[in-house]
Amino acid sequence: MAIATQGSRAMSHLSIRSLLIKQGERPLCTGLNLEVNRGESWLILGENGCGKSTLLATLAAWLKPAAGEIHLNKQSFKKWSGAERAKEIAWLNQQDDCPFPLSVIEKILSGRHPHLSHWNWESSDDLRLADEQLARLDISHLKHRDLATLSGGERRRVSLAAALAQQAPLILLDEPLSQLDLRHQQQALSVLREENQAGRTLLMVSHDPNHAHQASHVLLMFGNGQWLAGPTIEIMTSKNLSALYRTEIRSTHIEGQEWFMPQPR
Repeated sequence: MAIATQGSRAMSHLSIRSLLIKQGERPLCTGLNLEVNRGESWLILGENGCGKSTLLATLAAWLKPAAGEIHLNKQSFKKWSGAERAKEIAWLNQQDDCPFPLSVIEKILSGRHPHLSHWNWESSDDLRLADEQLARLDISHLKHRDLATLSGGERRRVSLAAALAQQAPLILLDEPLSQLDLRHQQQALSVLREENQAGRTLLMVSHDPNHAHQASHVLLMFGNGQWLAGPTIEIMTSKNLSALYRTEIRSTHIEGQEWFMPQPR
């Protein structure tokens, strides 16, 4: 277990202190302490069922931790209203299902709801922003389609577009590249890099350790309460990844960049 405290707390966007998350009686992450500063990009790695999604849901205030505190902009989560918190945090969860008919553009415009009063319709600026996200993720041609008629990868890009349309300073991304083909994976990564370069803070769950290439920090979750966190260059080693995935992970360098891959059995 490691305690990571990066940077000055004055610059902290999200403070996680002594956090305990559990699945039933099983501890998933014990005593988690992180300072996530504005503009950082975090990658969260771990085996299936280790608690990655549970952690993001907790940081989105969808679930309550078993113990510990979360502070957003130096203020306890308990003091934030849901409406105000939604202006600060966008959350892309794993599920893209929609139980009722909804068009692509309606889904993306849902990302603007935190910024509207109860009786206001979306403005021309909201519509323009939604169109921009459609274009960035190569789904403009799907604008008026019903979500139920789309492929899994198409629905995933629509959900990502809705999260980006929220324009929140902090974006929680639970496997945003799942079901995407290689071209659209690279496109989505490019869009997320643009968001990070624009100053937004990203926390992204992935199953590909090589996505750490564009992360400033990494959190490894071992599924038994233990964790390891810190700057990417310190955490991303073959030794740490082999322990994380309980299989031998080797690294190789291609054009000066380190890549990780499992050793065939």
